Amino acid sequence: MSGALIVDFLARRDPKALWIGTLAVFLALSLFLHLLVIFGFPFTLPKEKAEAKSKVAIQPQSGANAAAGVIAKEDTADGQMAAAEFAPAPRAVSREPSVSLSGIEARLTIAPLPEIAVETITLDKSVAGDSQREWIQRYWVWARSFPSAEAPSADKSGSRCAAGQSGAVWFLTGSTESSAVQRECVIPARKTLLVPIINTLAQVTTKARAGVEADCANLLTQLARMDATAHALYIKIDGVALKSPGQYFSGTGCFDLHDAASGQSGLAAGSGYWVFVPPLAKGAHELQFGGRFSADNFSQRITYNLDVQ
Repeated sequence: MSGALIVDFLARRDPKALWIGTLAVFLALSLFLHLLVIFGFPFTLPKEKAEAKSKVAIQPQSGANAAAGVIAKEDTADGQMAAAEFAPAPRAVSREPSVSLSGIEARLTIAPLPEIAVETITLDKSVAGDSQREWIQRYWVWARSFPSAEAPSADKSGSRCAAGQSGAVWFLTGSTESSAVQRECVIPARKTLLVPIINTLAQVTTKARAGVEADCANLLTQLARMDATAHALYIKIDGVALKSPGQYFSGTGCFDLHDAASGQSGLAAGSGYWVFVPPLAKGAHELQFGGRFSADNFSQRITYNLDVQ
């Protein structure tokens, strides 16, 4: 029997009981609503409608939670709040196509970078149509064509770098002193460089001449004794060292030479370690070379700051 019928029934049978019935209905309704709040609504919405009414709000986090984030989920079906951790959506990454083969171990082999090497002209190659021996003889003719004070080998700054230079090969020179020397030098483009790592020249004066064959043999013997003590050889171009510079040994053989510094002429022979460097690219370059003879404790340390134009 409904609450309204109860009230009507009581009103007809006993008017005094009207207020009692009304109060009873009110109390019953209050109790029902109170129990509803405590134990929840006795039924749920259909799943589709509940999901349609679900709202999701993302709350920014700080510290450790900021990386994963927290979702505050408000469900209008039951009015309760639920918190759930979530991972941020992955970023789109562009990758090359790959193939995964089950049961096969794939290994990636990275080839080493090629070594940077100093480019040189091997001893068996000619230079501008002439043999390397002929060019080394010309070097000595050039080096001994100056008075002592004007010789490029006595130059400590590079101011005489271009003195007497001509032809396809540009001569660099060592030093007459056993000390470090640094020179500045402007070189025309497309010139092959002749670098004397360390060398020796022997000459027989006219007065001491005993015969060409005997003199030449004597010169070569003296040079061999000196060459046997050469060590600590090096040549670097733009910081890159030439490997095994000791393989660049060469000799001139015997030839006639006039020495402008001493005024003497006679049979001469030279030997040592010589490197022919192909023309460098235009611009600035640093070239270093040197070595030591233990026989007379002579050392050579030369640095050229080159400007190829």
